[in-house]
Amino acid sequence: MCWKVLAPAADLSKIDRTITKEPSFRGKPKYCLLVFGPEAKARVWLIVDGGTLYVDRNGNGDLTEKNERIEGQTLFDKKPGSAPQPSGDIFDVDKLIKWNSNDARLMVIRSDKSDDDDVVNVFAGKEALANTAPFANGVLKFSDRAQDAPVIHFNGPLKMALRAEQALFLSDKPQDFQSMIGTPGLGEGSFAALNIEVVPKDIHPVAEFVFPSRKPGVDPIKEKVTLSQRC
Repeated sequence: MCWKVLAPAADLSKIDRTITKEPSFRGKPKYCLLVFGPEAKARVWLIVDGGTLYVDRNGNGDLTEKNERIEGQTLFDKKPGSAPQPSGDIFDVDKLIKWNSNDARLMVIRSDKSDDDDVVNVFAGKEALANTAPFANGVLKFSDRAQDAPVIHFNGPLKMALRAEQALFLSDKPQDFQSMIGTPGLGEGSFAALNIEVVPKDIHPVAEFVFPSRKPGVDPIKEKVTLSQRC
């Protein structure tokens, strides 16, 4: 794994969103743009049309080419006392791109529920490398238009992010604080979090917490904590 923590992040708002050719859709397509590498030079469009996923494997903007259409499997949601109902689709994309000399593949999950995240996972063989993370900065949903599509940046410059909205209080009792290492994207829920097994064992980020004083005019209370536990 190559660590480029100090590399400047690409300006994802300026990424070229050109799609030169789209297939004939049966329904209303949903768009998501993936970019790879420190400078986000490799672009891969994902377009979901019902139970079909179109993948711009070679990044040329033409999604009508051979081997770029993938049929998914329907996901079902079963509530107690009722029959299973379709809730979305799951797609497997093999040998999409090279990630540190390994063939990377995708698992894409599209949910029909407006409050459930769409998910993009990246694997090399059986090893999970990274995934879009729920609760990082909203819910990831593929967009109705290419120009509004979320941009997910895999294998890019690393930053820290909160896994969920969290409130900490001065207390003698232990409290949980969850964070992630990965690369920010563009759009809600687009943070690409590294799988914890990929992060080197000797990396231990340090967090500084600042609590306002209960007494007016008194300096805030600061605490530094090494984030050494992994989950």
